[in-house]
Amino acid sequence: NGLKRYQKFVDQKNALLKDEEKRDDELLAILNEGLIQEGAKVLFERYNFVSKLVNPVQDFLCNIAPKQHRVIFGYKSRKTLYFTGHFEPKSIKKLEEILRQELIEFSSQERVRKSSLVGPHRDDFIFTVEPSGANLNDVGSQGEIRSFLLALKLAELEEFKNETGVLPVLLIDDFSSELDSDRRGFLLNYLKNSGLQIFVTSTDN
Repeated sequence: NGLKRYQKFVDQKNALLKDEEKRDDELLAILNEGLIQEGAKVLFERYNFVSKLVNPVQDFLCNIAPKQHRVIFGYKSRKTLYFTGHFEPKSIKKLEEILRQELIEFSSQERVRKSSLVGPHRDDFIFTVEPSGANLNDVGSQGEIRSFLLALKLAELEEFKNETGVLPVLLIDDFSSELDSDRRGFLLNYLKNSGLQIFVTSTDN
């Protein structure tokens, strides 16, 4: 698939960058172009998937923890913040242009570090809390982080069901950890009516 093709270009580029005796600028340009084309496709699919989760995650979070502040999705590359909160679709061609420009800007660093520094393999999601804009990992309690991750997982489950028509298996480890009775109550009610096959561990009797 596309992700495997992309990773193959990354692996070949890393091997070339590490081998100074066989450094071949023409081959490096070819590998960069493959990375750009396949990387843009990976980004496009990734954005489309995430865009489908943004609203369901907020809905689940409101039900799991109604007093918790809204958490905003962000997606960041080495240089560019692609979206925060609201998905703004970009064409594959535009994503190729962004990757190409970033590769030009980081080419010297890549040679020094002998590693591919640009592309979706180096990207990450960030989650910020409104209205402060602070990172959830920095300011959220264990319960707030756990609630958001549960909301994210439930949104993924719903999207998987919608896309495939298949009911996935849900594994929940240490169910009672950092969740108060209200949050556990909502989650249990959702799971009871979800039709999912569920495996749960808990320290409670």
